[in-house]
Amino acid sequence: MLTKKVINQDFKLVRTCSIWRALDDVGDVPCLLILQSIWMGQTHFNEINKIAHLPKAVLSDRLQKLRNAGILTRPSKGGSAYRLTPKGLDLFSVVLMLLRWERRWSRDRTGPQVTLLHRSTGQAITPQPICAHCRSPFSAKEVDWQPGPGIGLMRPVYARRRQRKAKLEDDNVTLLFTESAEILGERWSALIIRSMLTGLDLFDQILDDTAIAINVLSTRLKRLQKIGIVSPVPEGASAYKLTEKGEDFFTVLAMLQIWGDAYYASPEGAPVQFIHRTCGHDLSPTIVAEESGETIELGDTWISFPPDSEQ
Repeated sequence: MLTKKVINQDFKLVRTCSIWRALDDVGDVPCLLILQSIWMGQTHFNEINKIAHLPKAVLSDRLQKLRNAGILTRPSKGGSAYRLTPKGLDLFSVVLMLLRWERRWSRDRTGPQVTLLHRSTGQAITPQPICAHCRSPFSAKEVDWQPGPGIGLMRPVYARRRQRKAKLEDDNVTLLFTESAEILGERWSALIIRSMLTGLDLFDQILDDTAIAINVLSTRLKRLQKIGIVSPVPEGASAYKLTEKGEDFFTVLAMLQIWGDAYYASPEGAPVQFIHRTCGHDLSPTIVAEESGETIELGDTWISFPPDSEQ
């Protein structure tokens, strides 16, 4: 557990965190809608917007943001297709965990129930995160968070965005992720879950760790309670706990942290390390097909939609 003493020595500073840095680039619903459109094979402006259904000004702004972050390439001269860079392609493990969590927990069963298929066999597969050392599945309960060589404090920087909420409930929006996109695409919600996964359960602890305004934290906690991610501790002094549904979002954040460590970590190394308590090693997650135990690699899979659903 990362103690409050380690985390917060100055109320104006927050701990260095690869998840925080990664969320600056992808913790935004319009960005996630764009990325999922490209994962679905739609790479031109109008194709992307047919799926994402964003105002053109918002779509242009977020495409530029993703290019600036090195996640997308600018269309070539004479072309109009956006492509994922190696950095963007490395988000594959995050996408798999979003699909897994969505399948297990989303309350929305009205949208297309997509199936992940193995490209060579055509068989349906379920992504399963395992520890590469002991080859056993892991969850938040078997993982400890410990300070890494890059641990420190930083002044939080908040990217200013136009506060226009993407309409995830819009019937025109084709979604692979509904509730998971709502959580990851609303940075404060993801950071609250991160704080609670590290052992902080009091309102004031979460407030210090995230540097969220009091009223915003109260609003987000109420929202997370409503969708079944957190629950108040009975007779607790403003204490909360993650539900099983909330704890299971750890696999998404774990993959996001690994991606963030690769591209945003401090020069000294990762700010935080995961220790797999089951085997005692640093957690080195890999994703396998639950049905066969085979590792899922980029390019191994494709997404199948029901015959009557539009892409």
